Amino acid sequence: MLQKLLAVFANFKPRPAVVVGQILYGQCVSQSRQVPFYVEYGVKDEISARFELLCLHVILALQTLKLPVSDPHHEQAKETAQALFDSLLRGLDDTMREQGVGDLSVAKKMKALGKVVYARIKGWDDLLESGASLEHMTDYILRTVYADDEAVAGTAPAAKAEDLAEYVDRARKTLSLSDLLHGKSVWPALS
Repeated sequence: MLQKLLAVFANFKPRPAVVVGQILYGQCVSQSRQVPFYVEYGVKDEISARFELLCLHVILALQTLKLPVSDPHHEQAKETAQALFDSLLRGLDDTMREQGVGDLSVAKKMKALGKVVYARIKGWDDLLESGASLEHMTDYILRTVYADDEAVAGTAPAAKAEDLAEYVDRARKTLSLSDLLHGKSVWPALS
């Protein structure tokens, strides 16, 4: 009986867009962990800054996947984007559990973290869709990625935040819808 049930469930495969979204999430995680972010860009190697970099990369991919309803790839892009977003939330949930957050506290903490994720998505969407200048992106990066940096008022973090804003601008131009829909995110050089 168990073998029959397992055979039935073995036939259920996730939709291709879901698999692609999961692959893209892994690529966003990998890119956000690149050493130059923490060495050359001066991002602190702490959980809050790593979270901000991860959100930034996921949001850049989500922005690229955002298409008008009339676009022939709209449904595929929408499903891929949803799978990418769901993978982000699952990853955050898993991270909390790995850090020892108790099962009873995870839901409450995820709700709070979800609000932060949505705020970042809205903040970046507003900036990117309005064609914000590097100066505006730099300011937002200072308030998010470098928020815990005590020397935020100094020139070094501002210069590094400007470098990161330039990276974001390059990433927007480098990421391709076609590549993303095929599970491949091509990120710009970190220089």
